[in-house]
Amino acid sequence: MRIRIHCPVSLEPARGNTVTARRWLRMFQDEGHETFLTTPRIAAGEERGGKGETEDPEAGPPAEVLVALHARRSHGVLRAFAEAHPEASRIVVLTGTDLYGDLPDDPEALDSLDLADRLVVLHDEARRDLPEAFRGKCRTILQSVAIPKSLEPAGPEAFELDGDRPGLLALVASHLREIKDPLLPARALARLPGELPIALRLCGELLEPRLEIPVRRAEAADPRFRWLGPKDRRKILGMTAAADLLILPSRMEGGANVLGEACRLGRPVLATRIPGSLGLLSGDHPGLFPAGDAEALAGLLARCLEDPPFLRELERRSLALAPRFDPKRERAAWTSLLAELR
Repeated sequence: MRIRIHCPVSLEPARGNTVTARRWLRMFQDEGHETFLTTPRIAAGEERGGKGETEDPEAGPPAEVLVALHARRSHGVLRAFAEAHPEASRIVVLTGTDLYGDLPDDPEALDSLDLADRLVVLHDEARRDLPEAFRGKCRTILQSVAIPKSLEPAGPEAFELDGDRPGLLALVASHLREIKDPLLPARALARLPGELPIALRLCGELLEPRLEIPVRRAEAADPRFRWLGPKDRRKILGMTAAADLLILPSRMEGGANVLGEACRLGRPVLATRIPGSLGLLSGDHPGLFPAGDAEALAGLLARCLEDPPFLRELERRSLALAPRFDPKRERAAWTSLLAELR
């Protein structure tokens, strides 16, 4: 099949949706599909990328399938594609912003849902957040995680540790945006006695400059916390493999890749009790806490340090969930979906 993937944001730097779009590009190409990836800038000829990322979307025969990320932001592309190629199929991949921001009221997002032949959501709880009229064409496809065979856990220097490894080394892999609540773990740590041997490291790019002063204040207030800035994916994987614990403090997620990474690496997870976490970890996951609740997170951090069986149970849960994020499973799910459209 000839497949066009549309990502409504620039591919550089690679974040969130762009990582997903590029993974699907490689996956479809490996399966023998003629696949290309467009963004607004690429379509305008202003950007160069990897194989399949610079092709003119109107060159050659039209795509048989359009896969568009984000209902509202890709609405113009979806509408134009539907009018130009009414015989082709349209798949809309719903992001967290779609599910928990734009829907059910935004007219462009709703029109995108109407234009779609199939909707794809990235966690098990998302279907119930859709308007009921659209649930029948919704499919759940979890994002997979490929772990490089040569990956080794990061050493102490990657975490900028002062002295010996602490009793608990916790990692937050999140860009600095309010919706991700990246400083919630630091606020939780501040509620715990200073003598508790916990080190907390935050890795991520400063996407909202107003957060720089709060993050610097948090570093100055507690030497156990440090922001390490942005890291590439391989470094994050190595740090996740070496950490005792991964924390996801987000207020909203459409299907966080970091949870799949932690599970595939067998690392314990603490996460906010939001649909995006419940849909990947399940509602009975023992490491869930209410979004924005620093006190609850502080209690879980202390328990992870002082109750080794609890930390081992979190590790067991991650290992049990790891097969859900196997690339073969994601590939099979997409193959099945595309077969529905033939």
